[in-house]
Amino acid sequence: MSDFVDVYFRNMTEKEFNDFAKEEIRSYAEELIKSGYRKLKITALKASRKEYEETFPQGYNTPENYFYVIQNDKKEDVGKIFYQTHYEKKDVAFITEFVIDEKQRNKGYGKSTLKKVAEDARGKGYKKMGLNVFLHNNISYPMYLKDGYEIVEEIDGNAIMEKDL
Repeated sequence: MSDFVDVYFRNMTEKEFNDFAKEEIRSYAEELIKSGYRKLKITALKASRKEYEETFPQGYNTPENYFYVIQNDKKEDVGKIFYQTHYEKKDVAFITEFVIDEKQRNKGYGKSTLKKVAEDARGKGYKKMGLNVFLHNNISYPMYLKDGYEIVEEIDGNAIMEKDL
């Protein structure tokens, strides 16, 4: 029996992107605090907002970004994943957001999404996949290691990871 489940991607709408961005800015600020990177909530919120604006300067219309809603085999939304061309390494597709909805976790969607996004990026001509993960994230970090990602840099409780496609 395979550990993988069927997942599908559909393009995210601009409204979905904007709604998700508001929630993710708050959520990322909380992760910054947990990592020890930012001590004060207001500072973490400002840092999170600034990073989001730098990552997506034109919002939904930022070039070389791919925004997907992850769906299961019943075409139900189970999460979201974004990736873009790395700002320095043009052959690297860099995952900027990856969330499986809380109620859908531990069903194989994360692992299957990593496989699907790698196929999607390879099909667009990328040679590597990269991402950033908080080292205190005891669910995602081990999953990325198991999927073949390796740490290329560590900064303030974060790991920048890459793998060959």
